[in-house]
Amino acid sequence: MIYWSTSSITTAMRLYAEDFSIKKRALKLENFPDFWDEASAKTVDPELTVNQVVRTHALSIPSPVPTWALQARYELTFQPANVLKYKYPNLINVTVLDEGGHFLAFEMPAVVADDVFNAVSAFRDWHKNKAKEGKTEL
Repeated sequence: MIYWSTSSITTAMRLYAEDFSIKKRALKLENFPDFWDEASAKTVDPELTVNQVVRTHALSIPSPVPTWALQARYELTFQPANVLKYKYPNLINVTVLDEGGHFLAFEMPAVVADDVFNAVSAFRDWHKNKAKEGKTEL
């Protein structure tokens, strides 16, 4: 309802269109292992190395923005942490819950709130460390 009333339904639909496209489903991300090694890469494509598999099958344009992910393991759009790391090189943490689903904030509000506070704290620390290195946009 919020998407309709704020005239932002198009951006919400774009995510569904991308996540449920034939091209994305062909990647079979649900079969990707949680930890990549050469043997697991061979199960996806025997001709490619682990880096080639992830870059070919799971990587779009990387985003350098510090990122924190909170996911329900059985959500339709679940992405393994190793795949997220290629998309988000500054992935600070991935919290994976065995419970919950698509409406995680409604289903487990306290868990989501705690994770958001942890993420904000981690982002502040990340930016402080980058500032010490002289490498921050803030």
